[in-house]
Amino acid sequence: MVWRLRRKRSLFARKSGGWEGVSAGERGTVLVTGYAKAPQGTSMYEVFKHVGIVLEIDPRTDTIVDAEFTVVTDVASRFLRELLKGYNLRQGLEPLLTTIRQRYFAPSQEALIKAVRVAVQRYKDSVGSARVPEC
Repeated sequence: MVWRLRRKRSLFARKSGGWEGVSAGERGTVLVTGYAKAPQGTSMYEVFKHVGIVLEIDPRTDTIVDAEFTVVTDVASRFLRELLKGYNLRQGLEPLLTTIRQRYFAPSQEALIKAVRVAVQRYKDSVGSARVPEC
């Protein structure tokens, strides 16, 4: 009975293209974090002192399933999540960083990029994915 439930959820996830209703344990995803110092004089520095990023990655495909950030506004968090979600790390990191540079214009841009680099390197070091190019 449990197997059938999991199988139904897996089928649902594949058909819908999402992970709704499927637990992290069933997905087999991993969480990695990266941090960088926020630029002084910004509201991000005043509130958090650091830029933080949490990436949920599917190690079978090296795809970012979800992302969360320590940013000041919900709009920025949603925007950044949409930029990263679905990105396949096997493409290398530079196309993703170029997209961030072209679309995220904030004083914290370089700190965010550094946090992304740290998180992806941590993923590569922890999971040992040879399929992901060097950061």
